[in-house]
Amino acid sequence: MSIEQELKQLMIAKSSSVRQFAIDVELPYTTIMSMLNKGIGNAGVNKIIKICDYLKIDVDALAEGRIEEKMNHGSNLSYSEQEHIEKYRSLNKDGKEIVDIILEREYQFLEYRKKIEDIKGSEK
Repeated sequence: MSIEQELKQLMIAKSSSVRQFAIDVELPYTTIMSMLNKGIGNAGVNKIIKICDYLKIDVDALAEGRIEEKMNHGSNLSYSEQEHIEKYRSLNKDGKEIVDIILEREYQFLEYRKKIEDIKGSEK
């Protein structure tokens, strides 16, 4: 099985179809299909990184023609999550405090919405 066929299977497993995967990863469907049909070797680096990040596969392994889950030194962080942590660590005390406040507020809002949806679901 080619690397493109393996990628297609992963895309479908993750998003139910290649079209839905393109929507999820925010890349044009035609770009994804071109990569799968003509080979990933001609695709732009940023697009490859975006796809690998979404699928949680290692970019270096893909460049070598194989698919491996991303190894983040024992963590399960995506590339963008790692970038966020690096940026957070570079902030001063006040900057970290602001980020913490916003993150906590968003998390509490998410939890509130989940509770509301659970209540609505149990009423049916």
